[in-house]
Amino acid sequence: MATQISKNILRAVSLLKTGEIIGFPTETVYGLAGMISNENAIKKIFCIKERPLFDPLIVHIANFDDVFKIFETWNTTAEILAKAFWPGAMTIVLNKKTTINTLITSGLETVAVRFPNHPLAQSLIQEVGEPLAAPSANKFGRTSPSQAEHVFNEFKTDNLFILDGGPCLIGVESTVLAPTEDEVIIYRPGMLSKEMLEAALEKAKLSKAITVRYATSNIAPGHLQNHYQPKKPLVLLSSSDLNPRLLKQIKNKLKISKDAKFATLHLESSATLAARTLYSQMRQLEAMEIDLIIVEFLAYQNKPSFLAIQDRLTKAASLVV
Repeated sequence: MATQISKNILRAVSLLKTGEIIGFPTETVYGLAGMISNENAIKKIFCIKERPLFDPLIVHIANFDDVFKIFETWNTTAEILAKAFWPGAMTIVLNKKTTINTLITSGLETVAVRFPNHPLAQSLIQEVGEPLAAPSANKFGRTSPSQAEHVFNEFKTDNLFILDGGPCLIGVESTVLAPTEDEVIIYRPGMLSKEMLEAALEKAKLSKAITVRYATSNIAPGHLQNHYQPKKPLVLLSSSDLNPRLLKQIKNKLKISKDAKFATLHLESSATLAARTLYSQMRQLEAMEIDLIIVEFLAYQNKPSFLAIQDRLTKAASLVV
């Protein structure tokens, strides 16, 4: 089977049930999915993606009750947040049941679970009859895909079936968090913000305040310092305006020709639109006959609503100046 893009969900279901893996849409980015009960499928995901085994996968569900089959523990904080934001772009990390394959969790005692808010993803999981394990559908460390065509271009020689669900509505990966009775630790920022989580907890009128904070950990995908990188070097300007002197310094630091051509990635002023178009822009620019991608500094990038976008750009950057 040659790599193909199709809207045939029955074909996608059939392939998954026979132990194959497929590309499929969610509202965040496209995923590379296999059934959680099929170890060979899980191995294929790591193999085709060239993903190291220390980076865990996210389990995708389409039935809220599945959390009790996957998690060993569940708590009031998780319940409140799940009711507020699922289906949606939130991934919850808690201790796993022993029945969950350790390949999915990279040998960790925790597992990450998300209920995607995409009708085709939900239908796919329901028709398969069990949750799917899936990272983003790109080669490891590269720019994530927000359209079916992105997945095709990434795996055009890998005989992959790609279920087409149109462009992703959100465009960047989910917020990954670990809730306890006392705090919520955000391990990967997404478009579901700290402020939105705090508001949901406050609305629930808990008897005690629950702290929401940021941290990094290997229990969450996307935790590495370098990730989401395009095939051309990306330079993130953290404060300066681009000028000839700075451009010369950038080229010297990257050890590229002084005549190297560059293009600028322009972020939308709306965080929602900036996230939705970020990966598409990065992929369009890397396909151009240029040597360098530059993201110019804009004051609104420091707003809390741009935190996830700034996180992705920082990790995608070969150089921050």
